[in-house]
Amino acid sequence: MNHGTERRVTDSLGAERVLQPICTALLAIGLAGCGGTGQPGTAAGQPVSAADDAFEHALRVDSELDQVDANPGDGVCASAEGVCSLRAAIMEASASVVNATGEPHTILLPPGVYALSLPNALSTGDVGLGDVLARPIVASDATGSLNIAAPMSIHGAGARETLIDGQQLDRVFELSRGADSRLTDLSITGGAGNTMGGGIYAQAHLVLERVHIYGNQSSGGGGIFVNPMGSLTLNDSTVSHNIAKGQAGGIRIDTRGTITNSTISHNKALGLADPVLMGTGVPFTFAQGGGVDIRGIGTVIRNSTIAFNEAHDGGAGLHFDTAYVDALPDPVTGALAVPHFDVILENTIIAHNVAEVAQGDCLATVGLSRILSQGHNLDSDGSCGLDQAGDLVALEPMLGELANHGGPTDTLALMPASPARGAGNPATCTLRDQRGVARDADFGCDIGAFEATE
Repeated sequence: MNHGTERRVTDSLGAERVLQPICTALLAIGLAGCGGTGQPGTAAGQPVSAADDAFEHALRVDSELDQVDANPGDGVCASAEGVCSLRAAIMEASASVVNATGEPHTILLPPGVYALSLPNALSTGDVGLGDVLARPIVASDATGSLNIAAPMSIHGAGARETLIDGQQLDRVFELSRGADSRLTDLSITGGAGNTMGGGIYAQAHLVLERVHIYGNQSSGGGGIFVNPMGSLTLNDSTVSHNIAKGQAGGIRIDTRGTITNSTISHNKALGLADPVLMGTGVPFTFAQGGGVDIRGIGTVIRNSTIAFNEAHDGGAGLHFDTAYVDALPDPVTGALAVPHFDVILENTIIAHNVAEVAQGDCLATVGLSRILSQGHNLDSDGSCGLDQAGDLVALEPMLGELANHGGPTDTLALMPASPARGAGNPATCTLRDQRGVARDADFGCDIGAFEATE
């Protein structure tokens, strides 16, 4: 790993990034920087000594190599070669469960490209969707995806500086039941799930902050798949350019979720013929929810932008339905026992989502579930059923390109004449936008994830 000079790297999709020197980044997140030997902080795998007590007992990754931990559970992150890789840190945190203070582990991840290189030895190809939802995923820690088996936090140096690349070998992360985790300030790309969840498959509560999830693919939930045992909190993040052969190009939520100050764009649900089964042996080829597909007990979306997604069979921006019976965490007895839910929208843009069949922006495939507008939302084709004060229906939002407009993740800027400018509800708008820019409390905040300043 380069400690002292800036460098340019290319991920598996051909995107180029400029990475900071590791010493600079360590100082930026509160660590001591590089030691006299040229190695950051202390010796490989040992807890980091830092002025900030929150990082005092952290596991600090010091190698971009994909190597396993030599002795999981001994309190030391170290491979056989004596380096602390990301995989080794996760294995150690999963095995020992808590650090010296009795708290869940924190893993610090400096700038770099952390490319997975150990193919999944347990991969057996596609399996039924009903089967996947009804049972926990059991994976090998030593190969394939990075498997989080205990609560932990993983902190990168920034979504533009810290990149975890699955190299199309497997999905990137799997969270086991009960492994509630928080990932911040990093990017996840190059995941290829054989079943659900190309970037992340979560069976636990997952918090993502200032994260970019892009360029992943799977049968369903190309970017993120959260099954009924999990839940999702997505803050100040971007989910883009992910692909699902079936449903949910960007995000699939089978329980509850909260999406705030986030951009979900350019994801696709293709509807390709594929052996994704519904627990019945019948091929399932519907493709809905290009951006977000929800089948659970309720999701709240506020100050976010869902745009430019595609789905073959409708609901290219937002699709919602009641949960599959075999996906529910508790047994149900008949169709009437399957719960309905509301998708709550507030100060959110859903626009320019394209479907070959049915509505583009929003689609509900059963009558019991509905969008519950809290007002001051905008949709571009009138399909979201917006009916509250401040809602803007079937209007052109005038969005710019998904790009670096400042802040840690890419956003969709509002053009000067956008009707979303100043049309948000100042009583319910977030204090800052996705980039961290203060919202205008005096003249009205903007609808969506982006707050225009000029």
